[in-house]
Formats: sequence, C-alpha cells, structure tokens
Amino acid sequence: MTDIRYETPLRLPAGWIKTAPSQRSYDNQFSRTMTISEALGYLQEELRQLVPQDIVTIYSGYNDLQSERGRKPVSKDTGVSILIRHTDGQAMLACDKWALTEHNLYALSLAVRSLRSFEPWGIASTRSLLELFSLQKGTSIPVTTDAASMPHWMLYLGLGPSATLEDANAIYRRRAKEVASDEHALIELNQAIEQARRHLC
Repeated sequence: MTDIRYETPLRLPAGWIKTAPSQRSYDNQFSRTMTISEALGYLQEELRQLVPQDIVTIYSGYNDLQSERGRKPVSKDTGVSILIRHTDGQAMLACDKWALTEHNLYALSLAVRSLRSFEPWGIASTRSLLELFSLQKGTSIPVTTDAASMPHWMLYLGLGPSATLEDANAIYRRRAKEVASDEHALIELNQAIEQARRHLC
C-alpha cells in the first residue's frame, strides 16, 4: 500500500515558475463548496491506486494538512506538490494555478487519475509516464523560496528564483496586452519589469 506523508513548507520542482498570487484563478468547474478535506481525500484515493509500495509526500503551506482540527496555514501559498519515491527514482508533480488550496489538491487528483488511465488502455505504463516528472538522480528535493522573502517584482510577475530575463519579458508582454486599458495596472507592471531587468540582466 502507498505510504502517504505530509510536510511543510511547500516545495516545487526545480525551475518551476510560480504563479503570482494576483494571477491565480477561480474555476467554476470546481465545486465552490469543496473543502480541503474532501479534495485531499480525492488525491489520497488516486495516489493509493497509483503504484503500490511507493512513498508519497504531499507538500503544502499547511501544517498537519491531513487533520481537519490541527490544520493551520503556515504561509499564504495555496500551491500543492506531491513527491513520489519509487524503486527507480523519484517524480514530482505540482499545481499552484488556483487561488484555493482545495482546488490545487483536486487538480492534482485529476492529473494522477489521468496518468493512471493510460495503463488499462495499453497505451503506456504508469511508471513510464512518471518518468516525465522525474527528478534527476542524486539531486536533492527542490525547495521554493518563501514568498515573504521574495521581492515584490518577482511575486508580481510570478517569477521563481531560477527565472531568466527571457521569462520576465515573456510574462511582461503577455500581461501588457491583458492590462492595456488599466492605467494603474500598467504602471505597476512597468515598474515590476524595470526592477526585473535591473536584477536579471
């Protein structure tokens, strides 16, 4: 049976570009009444069916995520990741697209279900699909920088510690189109990209 563990703080795959809090979405396809406990239950069920004997760690911004009574946020980050350790190595999946932790948990459960669905149809084994998310052997588990210690421009643009100037410019161009009619938002975006260019050049 799959051994599921829970840890904090949130850890994300190396090179992951974090979604800025202002860019996180609400999705009407997700139930507005879904709780963290319900979403975690769906994810646990999918993980237990993934590959037996694996050790899975769920990382989040909550201490004691699995306990409804003891659960307390230790950061404002709503993202969630899962690290799957198996005999051939380790793989990591993550989601921080959604504004609510329960929606990120649920999105991961849907992703794991999708991975599992390939094998019964004879398309690919679950193990081979996990290779797409594998961490290089010998590397330590990546740790994201706590949002509180990141500069505003980095958070505003949704950049991670390993982001490049190309990443910043690409986000700037996309966002500039989105906020073109909002003078205040455009000023804030221009200030953020100026600071990014100073730090990333």
